[in-house]
Amino acid sequence: MRFYLTNKATSDGASVQILPSFMLEDDTCDDTLTRAGFVYGEFINTGHRVLLKTKNNRRWLSTWGDFVTDFDVYEVDTVVDKNGVIWAARGEKRKGYKLYTNTSNLDIR
Repeated sequence: MRFYLTNKATSDGASVQILPSFMLEDDTCDDTLTRAGFVYGEFINTGHRVLLKTKNNRRWLSTWGDFVTDFDVYEVDTVVDKNGVIWAARGEKRKGYKLYTNTSNLDIR
């Protein structure tokens, strides 16, 4: 399932598409990140990828008239294993992004 996150921390906004979990699993040496709840997000206008993790919250957004869930945003870092293979890893937490989507888009447990 694909849906979009909205960034209201900037005046121009930004749309980030959540990518299927197998894409992150294919780029990592194990499933540690996906088991921890991370997914790939891709900025629509640039194709830049970040790691996203839901905050597992639910808050009322009166302008949408609906509940929304927030996400933390992390840079994608790279690591090299002993065989010289480059893998994706969690980088620094990005500041200045307030990404969220309708809670109804998610299956929060």
